[in-house]
Order: sequence, then C-alpha cells, then structure tokens
Amino acid sequence: MTLEDKISTEFRTNNHAFFQDRLEYASVSSLLLYWKNNDLDGIAEEINTVQELFEKDLGYQVKTYEIPLESPQLSLKSEIVSLIREHSNSPDSLIILYYSGHGDADEDGRARWTALEAGGPTLSWYRVQDSLYDAVGDVLVLLDCCNSALITPGEKKTGKFELLSASAKGVKTPQPGKSSFTSILVKTIRKHLKTKAHIAIRELHTLLSHNSKLTETPQHIEFVLGTITLRAYQLPQHSGFVKRPSAHLFLQVSLTDDLTAPQIAQWLKSNLPSGVTAVDIEALVLKAKKLQGLVGPDAHHAFPPGSILDKLSVPAKTEILRHIQGLHNTMSVITNTAADEGRAFRCLEELKTAVSAACGSVETAVIQDLPEEDLQHALDKLEVSVIEGREAILLRQHVQDPGSVEDGPFIPLETINISGGKTRFRYGLMGEQNVLVDSFQYNQNLETLMPFPEKMKEVKRIAGLLSGVKNTRLHILPCKGFILEKAHKSLGLVFEVPLDYESHQQPIPLSQLFPGKTKKRKGHVKTVPLGDRIRLGHALAEALESFHRVGWVHKEIWSDSIFFLPKDSSSTAFGIPADAIDWASPWLLGFECARADADDSRLDPDYAEVHNLYRHPDRWGKPREKFIKPHDVYSLGVVLLEILRWDSAESVAYAKPTSEQKQPALIPEEVKARYTERCHVEFPHRFGQVLADITLACLEFKERTHGMREYDMQLYFQQNILSKFVAIEYILLDLIVVDSLRQPLTQAMIAAARASGQDAIDLGPKDGAVVTILLATSYALPSDDIYVSPTLHNLYTQIKSAASS
Repeated sequence: MTLEDKISTEFRTNNHAFFQDRLEYASVSSLLLYWKNNDLDGIAEEINTVQELFEKDLGYQVKTYEIPLESPQLSLKSEIVSLIREHSNSPDSLIILYYSGHGDADEDGRARWTALEAGGPTLSWYRVQDSLYDAVGDVLVLLDCCNSALITPGEKKTGKFELLSASAKGVKTPQPGKSSFTSILVKTIRKHLKTKAHIAIRELHTLLSHNSKLTETPQHIEFVLGTITLRAYQLPQHSGFVKRPSAHLFLQVSLTDDLTAPQIAQWLKSNLPSGVTAVDIEALVLKAKKLQGLVGPDAHHAFPPGSILDKLSVPAKTEILRHIQGLHNTMSVITNTAADEGRAFRCLEELKTAVSAACGSVETAVIQDLPEEDLQHALDKLEVSVIEGREAILLRQHVQDPGSVEDGPFIPLETINISGGKTRFRYGLMGEQNVLVDSFQYNQNLETLMPFPEKMKEVKRIAGLLSGVKNTRLHILPCKGFILEKAHKSLGLVFEVPLDYESHQQPIPLSQLFPGKTKKRKGHVKTVPLGDRIRLGHALAEALESFHRVGWVHKEIWSDSIFFLPKDSSSTAFGIPADAIDWASPWLLGFECARADADDSRLDPDYAEVHNLYRHPDRWGKPREKFIKPHDVYSLGVVLLEILRWDSAESVAYAKPTSEQKQPALIPEEVKARYTERCHVEFPHRFGQVLADITLACLEFKERTHGMREYDMQLYFQQNILSKFVAIEYILLDLIVVDSLRQPLTQAMIAAARASGQDAIDLGPKDGAVVTILLATSYALPSDDIYVSPTLHNLYTQIKSAASS
C-alpha cells in the first residue's frame, strides 16, 4: 500500500462517522482525580458535579480515582498509562484528565501536586504528565489547583493536546464552592450546550475569561495546533435511510509539503457547514516535490553530492532525469489546465502517472544498476525513502540470497477445510478465513514416503518469500504458508482471499473464461469490451515487470495460473457477465517453480502441450537452455494474444482447424511464427498498431534484448511494453460527456465503428450520459505523444455536434 493509499484509508476509516453523524470521537473517556485524604471541604461534591456533567449531559465514560497517600506518583502514573492503553489507541478517541486539589512548584519551579496545603504526601506532576504525550488520540487536561498552568511541554506525534487550567503560575485559586473554577466551568458548559450542540475548548476559555465571577484568569495552552470540541456523545440513530446528496463539491488543493490524515481531517472539520454529510479523499498525489528534489542544483551536477543516484551508470541517470523532467513539465502546466471543465481528473491521473513513472525509474536503477556493495547501504537513504522502495530492495535481497529468507509457516491439514477434490487450485476455509490452495505433485521418497528434502526446502523458501510480499503491483494474494497432503502426494501453497469476497463464489482461471470453439467451457465470458481486455493485459505486464525488477522469475505465466475472484460466477447461456469480474485485478498463482533469475534452473522435460503452447521454443519438451527472464516475457506475449483475441492459444497454434480426434504434432518454431504472424497481419486492423507492437515485443523479447545487461533489458520492457499500455490507458480515460445523446444515435455510432472493422468500448451508463469510444487503430505513438486519426476525430466531432444541437 502506497503512502497515498494509507492516508486515504486512514482518513476514511477514522472520520466517516464525524461527517455523517458529527461524531468526532468513537470513544471519550475521562479520569477524575483527587487525593484520598485532603483538607479541602466540598471537593467530593465538585467531583460529583463534574462526573454528572460528563456522564449524563455528554454521555462520556467516567472513572474517579483517589490518589493514595502511599507511593502516589507511581500509582497515578500506572493509572494514567492504563487509561492511555485502553482508551487512547486510535486517532478518533479523546481522553479527559481532571484534577481538583492543591498544586505548587518544587524547588526547581516544576509542577507538583500535594495532598495538603502544608506538609503531607506529594507527587511530581511534571513527571507523570509526560505519559500523556504517548496517547494516540486527543488529550484534554482540566486542572483546578494553584499554579495549574505549570506543565512541561512535550512532543505529541498524533492528535491534539490542550490544557485548560484555573490560574497562572504563582497564583492561588478559590477553594471548592460557588466561585470555584470547577463550579463556573460546569455551569458555563451546560449553559452553552442549551443553545448549541458543541463547544470548543478555545471558545470555552474565552467565555471563562470574560466571566466576572472568576477571581483569577484561566489559562489555555494548545500544545498541538488545533482545539478540541466537546459535544454530547451518542450512537447514530438511523431510520434505515441516508439523505441523498443534493450537490457535490470537488476541491483541488496544492501542497508545499506532505500532510497526514489527521492534519487533513483537522482542517476539513474546522467550522464545517451543517449541510456537509460526507467527505472523502478520492485521490491524493504526494512525493512529486520530493522527487524533484532528488536532482542536482544545475546542469553540471545531475544529482546532489553524496546521492546514491550519482553512483549509477550514465544510461540509468539519463532515464531518471528524463522522468523527473517529465514530472516537472506535468506540474508546470497542471495549474493552468486543471481548472478547465472536464480536465481536473485527467490532470490528476497525469500527475499520478508521472509520479509513478519517476518512482519506478529510480527504484529500477537502484535495484539493478547500483553496485551490489552499495545496495545494502541504500536502504536508509533519502532517495529510497522518497520512492518508498525499501520493501523492493529487501525483496530483491531475499530473492537473491536464499539463506536470508525465513521458512514459510507449515499449516497442519486438520486446521484447514479444503474443497475441490484433486484439482490444482482449490478453495478452502481456515478458521474464519477464506483461502485458496495452489497444489502440485511431488516425487515421493520411497524410504520416508515424504517429499525429497530438496523439494521441501524449495517449497518452504517460496512460502517464506510470498509471505513477505506486500507490493500490490505483483498481483499476489497474501500467502499464509504451505500444506502437505501425503494421500495425494502433493504440496500446496495457501493464499488468503480478501475478506469482502463471498465464499460461495469459486475462483476462476483465465483459461476457463475463453468461450472456446472446439469444446464447451463452463463459466465462460462470451464477450469482453476491448477496454477491459487492455486493462487486464496492463495489469499482467505490470505484475511481471515488478517480478523481474527484484530479480524474480515466475516460470509458469499462462492462462491457467491467472485467476479472478468474480462478484458473480453464475453462468447463463451467454456465459458469465463481463461486469461480474474486475479485469484490472487478476491474481497470479502457480509459484511451484518461481526462483531467482540468477539461480540454476532444472532442465526437466515436460511434453504437456497445454504448457508448451506458452513456452519459448528453447523451453519446449526437453529444454535446450536454462530458464531466463525473456522466457517469462514470451509467455506473457502468448497470454496477451489470447486476451486480445479472446480465445485460447490453441486456436492459433494449429495451422488449420481439424475435426480429427488427434491433432498433428506441433513444431515449436512454427507455433511461434504463427503467433507473430497474427501480430503483423491481424492485430493492426482489429486492435491497433500499438497493441500489435506490445504483443510482438513480448514474443520477440529474447531476440531483441540478446546481450543486454539486466538493467537495459528491464528498461526495454518498461519503454516498449509497460509505457505503451499506460499510453493506451490515457485514451481510455478520455470520456466524451454528452448531456442529451439519444439512444438511436448511440447505436449508430457503434454500428459505424464496427462496420469499419474496428472495436468499440462499451458506453457506460445505459442512459447514454457518458460515452467512451476507443477505435484501437486510430492512434499511434510518435515519440512520447499520442495523436488520434481523422477517423476518431470525426466521430468525436459528430458526437459533440449532436449534443450541442
């Protein structure tokens, strides 16, 4: 999860209740303190008054605590630590600390509480109050004692911290009674809450300061900028319906520095209009300014002195500077164009893409181009912190060094309930957690009736590696560990299924979604819009690029190892609805053979045609060479061929369809030639030259990158495959908004597109309010820009003209 995602999630989780129900705090707890033995008459009555205000008027949790005469400081500190641990462990919590009693300064002028006005037990309040800075949520301290403004400043990392006290340093306060600070404080709060639903501590201090009945001026300190608001706490009482919004407001905010979720929430909550019922962060782009700060001060110094980026090769430096310059250009124009109608979200996407590309260029260079002896020292460098690249570097080191990886957890069979018989990918339940099991056979040691030690070691290592992966770009489900099924002579990797996935929906491999011509497939998807197919291809290319970036090869990239978790897997005569599947979120499985690119690979023969169709000719049957990254990329090319044509590779691999039960033997080189021929002849017309080039670049990757070092090979993948997918995504983002487009005209537009032999994207909402059209042959990529052909331009003009008329 990126920094942006973390902030958005934290904001949404901790502030939803406030904006919908005006519940600023999920919990409010107060601790009322006074000495067990004291010489102040009426103090018990004042404690009761405060308790009644908090409990009955405001609905807060209240606990009273008598400070003991023996070990008072240790006892009080323990009580406060317990309060923080139990009631201030989330940002949306508030704890209130109230004290009534004697207070003075010790010989060093620091705050001290005393049981009696003269003599008796004492405690050093300045030492006890330090614990309050560790509270995660907000803290309010109310002190009714002499010298109550004596408090030691500290640093609080999260939440607000305010003090409202009866008097300044060196000033005595009235004893309990009608004129005491506590008595007037309670009356003021109650009076205010009769006309308003809440009162801010800052406002409360102002009211108290102007109250003529107080003989001393109350003191107010905000140790963290921002004031706390007191309001009656109650659970939301919904009738079952939420009022429908009548309007929406979108804000674009420019930042000179990164903000935290609490800072954003504090700003948005201040003086909030009553009509606001929901606030969410739709998108957040950070890191841009920090990325720009990675470059040097002038043209003679690409990077600042001492930067790890200065140790990179010239090609790596050039690539980083190119992306940072692109980011700089994007930020330069975004201020002038983002305000234009319809441009705000596009600008945001452009900025996110530019930031992502710049981060990717730095991470790739650091991991693959930096000398090995410098890579370990790079973990704590500024450049790695800015791009959030620490996890990728650690994963690279773990992949390259098997000894650095802890074994994955072994899961006893009795703790997991698996369904699906002997199929490779099965669904299961482990406790209350839905899981997916990827099983594979092993050769049994006849002496032990167990897998050979080498195989067990390999599986433990793979499970250990997968258990530590958190990068969402890899499209890997969280790995829980592995199982051993002696009865089936199989091992299995166990993956955690997202909590929001319904258990009755079976995971579906990509291979089962193709309609198929020679056999009926259960659960297929008959048609998938080209836009969704492009997003799927992009996601898989992104996953493989992330694998290879850290030096990892998958070895089993084929449509049987790519899975989806459908929202609805019920099949009809027309198959599964395309909108039941999130095409941008495929999951990769089949990690039995995954390993470091530098490791030696076995040359075990495999003559299964279903696997060889995805393999480079050098790896068919009995492999002629060890497995390397280009073999993975070739497999990706075959999968892209399937996705774009929405048919299995088998339909292309054979020269001619045949009704014979046994198909003719396949020759690896001829199969590859048939794949590439489709890219040259069929793809430019059906899907556009760019998608043809992407697929061809995958199929010919080994030959095109022969002799390149690892970094240059990775750069070729990024520029010729991944970047072109990103460029196509830009076109998919261009929505043509038509307010009064009639359905007949919409159908005519689709017919015109299809009649020309080109593909059309689905139209979005059924009322035709939003139309998205992509004619895949109508764009090209001259250098780094995208232009559209006259054909697409004319269609766009027709739609705009129809809308205006």
